[in-house]
Amino acid sequence: MQSTDNIPNFFIVGAAKAGTTALYKQLSQHPEVFFSPIKEPFYFAKDIVFDDFRLDMKANFTTDLTQYLDQADRPALHNAFVTNESDYLRLFEHAGQQKIKGEASVAYLYSEEAAKHIAAFNPAAKILLILRNPVDRAYSHYWMDRKMGLTNNNFGEAIENDQQLSKKGWGVSSLYVELGQYAEQVQRFKEAFPTEQVAIIWYEDFAEHPWETLQQIARFLGIDAAPLKTDGMERHNQAKEPRWTALQRWKRHSFLARSLQGMVPASLKTSMQTMLYKSQKVPVLSREERAAVLPYFEQDIKALSTLLGRNLNHWLTSDQ
Repeated sequence: MQSTDNIPNFFIVGAAKAGTTALYKQLSQHPEVFFSPIKEPFYFAKDIVFDDFRLDMKANFTTDLTQYLDQADRPALHNAFVTNESDYLRLFEHAGQQKIKGEASVAYLYSEEAAKHIAAFNPAAKILLILRNPVDRAYSHYWMDRKMGLTNNNFGEAIENDQQLSKKGWGVSSLYVELGQYAEQVQRFKEAFPTEQVAIIWYEDFAEHPWETLQQIARFLGIDAAPLKTDGMERHNQAKEPRWTALQRWKRHSFLARSLQGMVPASLKTSMQTMLYKSQKVPVLSREERAAVLPYFEQDIKALSTLLGRNLNHWLTSDQ
C-alpha cells in the first residue's frame, strides 16, 4: 500500500466493448468519485508491451506524457501508455477528498499480470467487471475495426483471419475471440481479491436497466446513488461504417494525417464525422453469422457459468 492518500482504490477492468466508457463517464460526474483524466493508463498490464504494437495501434498513443502531466488543466484522454509509477500517481494528484479514486483500463481483464499487480499495489482496491455476450462483444469490436479501416472483410472472415495470425496480443492483433473468453480472466481477479471487493455487472442489465445497475454499483462503492443520472446516457465509441475504407486506413497509418487531426478545431470534428462515416446503423448480426462464431466461445461460456454460478444458456443460442 502506497503512503499517499491519492492512490486509486477502484478499477473498471473490462471487458472491452462492454460499456466501460459509458460507465466511466457516468461515475466521473459523481462528487464522491475522482477518475484519472486518462481513462486507460495501462499501468498494471506489465505483460503488454507497447513496442510490440502494430503501427496503427501505436497511433493511439502519441501523447507526450511528460508535457501532458505538466499541464495544470489536463484534458480528458482515452488512453496512454504509462509505465513509470511516479507518472501514474500524478494522474491522481489533483484528487480532493473523494471517497473513490479510479481508472478504467480494459486491458487489465485480458492481461495475465494486471490482477496481481493491482493487488500488490492496493490490496483494498475494488474491482468492477462488465461482461457482455462474447459474440456480441466480438461483433461490436469488429465494427470498430471496420470504422477505423482495419478490415473490410465480413465478420466471420475477420475472426478467422485474426485466429490464423502467428503473432497475437493486445495491440498486436484484434483478439476478437480471446477478449471474450472470460473464464480465466475473471478467475485471476477472484483469486487476487476477496469476493466482496469484486463486482460483476452484466452489459445487458446495464443497457436495459441502467438506473438499477448504477444503484448496484453505488452500493458496491459505498457512495450515494442519488447524484447518478441516466438522463442523456448514450453509447460511446459507437461503430460506424466508413465511407472510404482506404481513406480510413491512410488516417490510421499516416503520420501527416495524425498530425493534422490534432490541429482540427473541435467545432469541425462533428462535421468531419458526418462526412467520413455513413449514417445508417450497423447491420444486425444474423442468426447464421452468430451460429458460425458461437463455437469459439461455447466451452468458455460453460466454464464461466460454473465459475460464477450463473445460468448463461442464453449466450449459448444463436437465436438472439
